[in-house]
Amino acid sequence: MKEDTQIKCPNCGTSIDVQDILAHQLEEEIKQKYQSQIAVEKKRYEFEQEKLKREKAEFLEKKKQENELFQERLENQLKEGKKEIESKLKLKLKEEQSEQFDALQKELNEKSEQIKSSIEPRLKLKN
Repeated sequence: MKEDTQIKCPNCGTSIDVQDILAHQLEEEIKQKYQSQIAVEKKRYEFEQEKLKREKAEFLEKKKQENELFQERLENQLKEGKKEIESKLKLKLKEEQSEQFDALQKELNEKSEQIKSSIEPRLKLKN
């Protein structure tokens, strides 16, 4: 059978195995086909990798912006809370001071009346 697959070169007379040549050609065709498929898949993979990198960068930027916005809102809420507490404390202090002032004024008025009532009899005596 091996002789059936052998041919002789018309120029030099060398024996050539036709099956080897056909197998080699078939191998080359298959190799080229798969290499081109691999190249296409590699390009598609690289494109997807770049796309994922961009999406990751966008996601991180959005996350950063949202964190900054959240931080800003939190700081504003804390400032508002602080202002509210300060205004309540000021109001309470004013009320306490007002009560103290009223008590002192009442005490002063009472003392004035006492002094007035103690001086009045002396003034009548002198006249």
